[in-house]
Amino acid sequence: MFIVMAEPPHNLSNSPGFPSQRPYHFPVLMETCQTISDDLTSWTNQHLPKITASIVTDTATLQAPDYRPEKRSRMDEVIYFSLLNRGTDDARTASNTIRKSATAHEILRLVQNSKKIRNDQDELPPFLADIVSDARQVPEVGWLEERLKYLHSILPRETVEQGAMGKVARTILGVLSITAMHPAIVSKVERKTAVLAAIPGAYYYAATYPIVDDVLHDSSIIPARLAERAHSSIVNGLSDGQDISLRDIPDHPLAEELLSVYDGLRSHYPFETNQHLYDALLSMYTAQHLEATGDHLDKMYPLIAMKAGLSRVVAHLLSNYAPIHDDITRLLYSLTRNQLLDDFRDYFDDNAAGRLTPFTTYQKGTEQLNPLLVYFASNPYIAQRCYNGSPRVEQILGRYGSLELARSLLGQPDRIAAMENTFGDDGPLSAWLATVGQLPCDPPTKRRLTRNEKIILDDVTKRLSTRSLQNTDPRTYFLDNSNYIENLILQEFVGNNAIHETVRYALRGESKRVRSMLGLMLADSLGIDHKKVEPCLVGVEMAHTSSLLFDDLPAQDNAKTRRGKPAAHHVFPESQVQLAGIALIDSVYLKLTQLKEHYPPEKVLETIAYIAGKIGKDLCEGQNIDLTPSSATTTEEIIRMYALKTSSLIDASLVPLMMLEQRPPVEIELMQTYAYHAGIVFQIQDDILDATGSASILGKDSQQDNEKSTVVTLGDVTKAQFLRDYHLDAAIKALDELPFSTGLLASTVRYFANRRR
Repeated sequence: MFIVMAEPPHNLSNSPGFPSQRPYHFPVLMETCQTISDDLTSWTNQHLPKITASIVTDTATLQAPDYRPEKRSRMDEVIYFSLLNRGTDDARTASNTIRKSATAHEILRLVQNSKKIRNDQDELPPFLADIVSDARQVPEVGWLEERLKYLHSILPRETVEQGAMGKVARTILGVLSITAMHPAIVSKVERKTAVLAAIPGAYYYAATYPIVDDVLHDSSIIPARLAERAHSSIVNGLSDGQDISLRDIPDHPLAEELLSVYDGLRSHYPFETNQHLYDALLSMYTAQHLEATGDHLDKMYPLIAMKAGLSRVVAHLLSNYAPIHDDITRLLYSLTRNQLLDDFRDYFDDNAAGRLTPFTTYQKGTEQLNPLLVYFASNPYIAQRCYNGSPRVEQILGRYGSLELARSLLGQPDRIAAMENTFGDDGPLSAWLATVGQLPCDPPTKRRLTRNEKIILDDVTKRLSTRSLQNTDPRTYFLDNSNYIENLILQEFVGNNAIHETVRYALRGESKRVRSMLGLMLADSLGIDHKKVEPCLVGVEMAHTSSLLFDDLPAQDNAKTRRGKPAAHHVFPESQVQLAGIALIDSVYLKLTQLKEHYPPEKVLETIAYIAGKIGKDLCEGQNIDLTPSSATTTEEIIRMYALKTSSLIDASLVPLMMLEQRPPVEIELMQTYAYHAGIVFQIQDDILDATGSASILGKDSQQDNEKSTVVTLGDVTKAQFLRDYHLDAAIKALDELPFSTGLLASTVRYFANRRR
């Protein structure tokens, strides 16, 4: 739910001194960035002696043994932040910010330590204590805390481990600091109001980075088809501010959070009066998308200038003070430097992943400009083009730029040698790399190469690069483990015969592998090595797929689609489909015999017998009742059918693991209770979706149950929802009584109750 925040930002499109045309419209901005790129290239070629001298100076900074953080000017660091975030070297603004204690450092503490703030306000700087004199009365702080916690739970494990939440914190820090440092702010009250008003926009913007950059663009986590749907929704929304329905996006919490972010932006920044903001967001996204998905070598530097420059421009547009046109221009000229820094640090990962950047595409000995040279050239270039040749600006940019580059290679001689081989020039660049290679990799050296702000951010990134498994969103858990489960399943039928081909067709498709994932969740909850229970994970999925093959046949439901594609009997002969179903069932028991490698034979036999009862007795009986309308004419009879048809396979996914691990009978009974109610929740929601959904959304035929007795057809959707929620509560209650962590299982049954397909 979106809550009312502080007064939203002013209408930027009518701000005095701001261009009335659309400077951030992609074609216009592309022309601007092409000019900037050409100018940087030309300037670099014309000023090689000056650039060489700058590199020599920066190398000397690395060599200085007495260069320590405590000897740095705090003003220099704040000005460095201001140069690359506000587009100004205004010492008065920076000094005023320090005097008022509204530095980036303290603002970050506000974001990251809101719980501590509530309990111990005496330790805060005066400015922040004033902002949160009573944090319970500041809804923005609690709201931000909850949104960050939720985002942390839904990001893929790989993205979290790579430091995505640190990127979120860094972006929030930037937006709030840019807001607090605006020269028009002259009092603590104004600063407090501005910072609090900027918190929602800061989160909305920050959340897009890991979702769009790290998941949609820079990984293969999301299947290509789903990523393309998300891409279309983003472009359409940012182009004209149109509504986007949940039905139009993938069934994943990341897509839903992106939609929530979009709706929040539109609420705080109405599309009709904030054209500049939406143009900038769309251009930034388009540049990122083109760079990530296409071969645009001739436009690489303009695209970099666009997406990097707009990263700060958007932050300005999110503040509740009008951006200063000259500052914006300087940012567009300056931020190529930052993207080159990121690309340098990510060179080896980008190279391995096949991503195209100035560094991965550079070929030594060609006419291409060395991107490492361009990076060092950008410091004097920015000073001359944007700050009237200021020696201090050049010194500050060069010093911190050299430190940040060096830090990424510290203690990695092999990488330094590879860099020298590719980007060395037998001159100043080679000397700089050699100097980095000679630096000791010890804490004092690391600290002196790190800005104070970065030290804090590194700590935040480290703390947030892990998370509790039980607090992970179940759909994220499914995604994190999908390749593992998929590989286990698909390696079972690799023959070239017709039966294997049919089985492979049935096993592939849009499936979350819910039952095998439930087993994996329980294994994680109990601390069981996944390898030990792989036969169970595979077996239950084969049993489920077999049941679907038979369920779809003309003699049963005669379905047209399944898992987003034509049902198997519309692709293969019906007799072949029947044989494939039998082959799958037989393979279940063959697979389960492999449990003997890790468990006593008597426990394996007991487990096979238990699963056989669920498949051969309960599941088949439930399906027979489903096919005989006169067998289930009351709510109680329908619930029994659901338990036999759906709960049985959930039970077969969970209880065998408890049996193999010889858990106490009372725990096994509680898990059986959970499975019973979870299956009913799943099936009731399935019936609700069948009555209200469409085949394009569900991936299978809808309104298939109109002629059958279901809790929906016997009553109505409202009564079905009430019954679903009753069984949901019962499932959660059973989990609460177990003596081990069951957060994942609990969140999964909640997902069953609220799923959209």
